[in-house]
Amino acid sequence: MKFKIQLVTQTETGEDIQELACLERETEGLEEIGISLTEAKALLATLQKQVVEQQLAAYLAVRQRCPECAQAFRHKDQHPVVFRTLFGNLEFPSPRWFQCACQPHETHTFSPLTDLLTEHC
Repeated sequence: MKFKIQLVTQTETGEDIQELACLERETEGLEEIGISLTEAKALLATLQKQVVEQQLAAYLAVRQRCPECAQAFRHKDQHPVVFRTLFGNLEFPSPRWFQCACQPHETHTFSPLTDLLTEHC
């Protein structure tokens, strides 16, 4: 018997389906019934990673343009950020963008994820 575990993400633009795990089971012994603790931890870690990545991508997509003039921010670079969760540490790229020239700013660049991740994570 095969069990496919999928993450279905619904957004305004449609639906995205990602397979998280595929478990194969035979019912020949007690140890084959259900999900093992190791499988459950791996599944939750994979689910957490996918959910966080999609949330951060959506957050950045909304903020990639200047709120004053709607011009896209120019990309300077990115650096890895570690986000600590109950299911393990996740590392993802945090972009750094140049400020728009339409308004004066104290800095030349900014990292949009610092607004979201305000505490040490």
